[in-house]
Amino acid sequence: MNEEQNGAGGPEGEAAPEAAAPTAEERLAALENGVGAVCTASGTAAMHLAIATLLGAGDHIVASASLYGGTINLLTQTLPRFGIETTLVKPRDHAGFSAAVTRQTARYRRDHRQSRP
Repeated sequence: MNEEQNGAGGPEGEAAPEAAAPTAEERLAALENGVGAVCTASGTAAMHLAIATLLGAGDHIVASASLYGGTINLLTQTLPRFGIETTLVKPRDHAGFSAAVTRQTARYRRDHRQSRP
């Protein structure tokens, strides 16, 4: 590194050129006319982030038993470690969904459709 550059790679006192470029989140927010956006590496990561943001220990989720395997794993293996329990119900069992709701069931609805065959 020469004397005219700082640790960020730009001239002394200036940010590196890549620091001024908009992030993927900023571009997505602008595209959707939103105030912000969050990008994740996978749909399961997005689900985990959303659930961890909206729910907490003692909450309950009722979900379809036919969700993507990674989501089922998140709901049945990962979230219980944080005190969030899940009841899985057959997808067309409307009475089963109603019966599975408890006082701890979160008031959050997410339609999850598998995007890959």
